[in-house]
Amino acid sequence: MLQKDTLLQFTVPLTIQNNLAGENSSSCCVGKHLDQKFWTCGPFMPSLSGSPRPQFAKNQYVVQAQAGNYTELKMYAYAYPKAHYTWSKDDGMDLSNITNQDDFADGTTLSFPEMSVPYFGNYTLKMQNGNGTYFAHYQIVPRGKPEAPSNLRFSDVTFDSVKLQWTSGFDMGSRQQFIVLILYRDMYIQLSNWIYDNSTNYGINQNFTYVLNKLDSQRRYNLTIVSQNAMGFYSPLTKSSVAITTKQNPDDEKSSKADLKLILGLTFGILATLGLAALMVYILKYRNFKTSSEYNQNISLGTKL
Repeated sequence: MLQKDTLLQFTVPLTIQNNLAGENSSSCCVGKHLDQKFWTCGPFMPSLSGSPRPQFAKNQYVVQAQAGNYTELKMYAYAYPKAHYTWSKDDGMDLSNITNQDDFADGTTLSFPEMSVPYFGNYTLKMQNGNGTYFAHYQIVPRGKPEAPSNLRFSDVTFDSVKLQWTSGFDMGSRQQFIVLILYRDMYIQLSNWIYDNSTNYGINQNFTYVLNKLDSQRRYNLTIVSQNAMGFYSPLTKSSVAITTKQNPDDEKSSKADLKLILGLTFGILATLGLAALMVYILKYRNFKTSSEYNQNISLGTKL
């Protein structure tokens, strides 16, 4: 039989639900005698610990990013004691010079001050403390307008066509297509049909050749190439251009020569006609003058007789 005010010490298993690692919970132990009379002991504050695990509702594991923009991967986690965080890219890329890591009270952030094409891909976060290890997997996928074509050049200029060649850029994960534009005054005018990129590596460093036809002869053109995907395209004013001048149409040259011959022939014909007419006029005037002189001479002789 226990006496009143007897101090008891014992250990019992205790399960606390809906509590997070690292948080304290105010709990109370309740007991009873065999005679069904209840008694209680004072409250206590257990300190909970656990291995790292994500706060799934707060995390985003697939992140869309645009080249040139700020991008970040973030983990909100439960861990007690506090976890050690290690980020890595699955292809082994060194992240030390291109990213910043910021660990805070309940998580970590990996930030990219300026996103670039090589940074797209898969990443792994290792979270570890004395109670265990957890691996989280992330993916950065491209989103945005395609990179501008580069190394635009031309060859084989004729009177009505030119061969254009260029190197395409990253299509940002959305299939791209190209178009040839001409700068006319303050606006661009479409000269070609759409040229589709059917490469299997997102258009990166692919070489394209296109023959632009139906040009006017002996005309100067300022040409540029624009790439477009589902997100749109950048202003062609930011793109490089090439200036060409088409050659003379051989048919126009033949026609010009024929026209020149015709003009010269007509000119000579007119001159010859005018010359003949002038000669005839001269002859007629000479005859009239001679006849008049003879008549006057005869009259003078008759007078003398």
